[in-house]
Amino acid sequence: MRRIGMLVALVSLCGSPVLAQSVRVTEQISVLEERARSDSNDAAAHYNLAMGYWSKKRYDDAEHSLRQAIAIEPQFADAYLALGIVHNWDDDYWKRIRRQGGDSLIRTTSKEWDHFSRQAFLLDPLVDLKVLGATYRFGGYSSHFVNGLKNLVEGKYDQAFTHFDLDLKYEQGHQPIDSVSEGTIWFHGLSAAHLNRYDVAATDYGMLFDRAKKQLESDSTDDVPLEVNDFRYMLAVLQQRLGNNDAAIGLYQQVLENDLGVYMAHVQMARIYESVQRFDLAIAERQRAVASNPDDASLLLDLGITLGRSGQFELAMESLNQAEEQNPRDCRTLFWIGTAALQLNQKDTARDAFTRFLAMAPTRYDRQIAIARQRLTELP
Repeated sequence: MRRIGMLVALVSLCGSPVLAQSVRVTEQISVLEERARSDSNDAAAHYNLAMGYWSKKRYDDAEHSLRQAIAIEPQFADAYLALGIVHNWDDDYWKRIRRQGGDSLIRTTSKEWDHFSRQAFLLDPLVDLKVLGATYRFGGYSSHFVNGLKNLVEGKYDQAFTHFDLDLKYEQGHQPIDSVSEGTIWFHGLSAAHLNRYDVAATDYGMLFDRAKKQLESDSTDDVPLEVNDFRYMLAVLQQRLGNNDAAIGLYQQVLENDLGVYMAHVQMARIYESVQRFDLAIAERQRAVASNPDDASLLLDLGITLGRSGQFELAMESLNQAEEQNPRDCRTLFWIGTAALQLNQKDTARDAFTRFLAMAPTRYDRQIAIARQRLTELP
């Protein structure tokens, strides 16, 4: 069966045995619960509460809190990654699923969790992997590979890179480069990317991309840890971070030619165009992203912000109002509605938006809170 997405490849390459460990959270559950209640529209507070529940093996409660986080911020990559693995070692959960629908329902449910994991890497190919460090122990490979993987999921990227670099050089010294294991190359590139060494990462992923294409053409994808298009998307992100905008855009367009559902390719191209103030092209990509994933209100928010930055404040208000109607829990939309309303001299609308934003905003939005208060004092 073809492995789906980057996280599934990560788990598959980690070796055997893979033993469950406990998530460790130092704060008391009652404190985390109170914080999530008082900042009920703070996705991070719900995520932290989920980690607290997870540490107590309250997996259903953890899942609920993670879904709350995603409902507030649909582009919260960390929450998607955690959601994709929260039930991995929850034996009671899988027994319940089996009783409800047998092996067929288990397969369907497993695909759902795989989808969440893949979504995390779609949103952010360099998503923080520390949540994996709390749930896995690895064995079965060389000491450098195992230590590198341990460091990688602990967020110790410099140490991870050193281990994978040594493992890669060892393999290259004993066999042709085409025979070096995908896992070593992939994690070498991933740790390099986390250190902002995007040129090294691009070389590694380019090698894997070429290898995957050859295997796809000659046989099947059964033993390829990622889909060819996943590699292509990762390469596009790395080219973007290297500042090679034309190369990145070309790759993103190829990603979409192979899978129109990869809406984040539109988002990434919009960011590139906006960075060079090509607002016409940025807006077009934002609109395509909304059309590809209309259930994600944050894409409407992004479109509204880009329209505002281009000076099209009336159109920005339309998009922002749609976003607020679709997801009223995301208070960021109210901040931008107030900002656009001021530009349109709609003082009552601005006052209402900023007032509601201040009533909802999580405490960690201290900068936006200060701006909203200042703008309210300046309104007649």
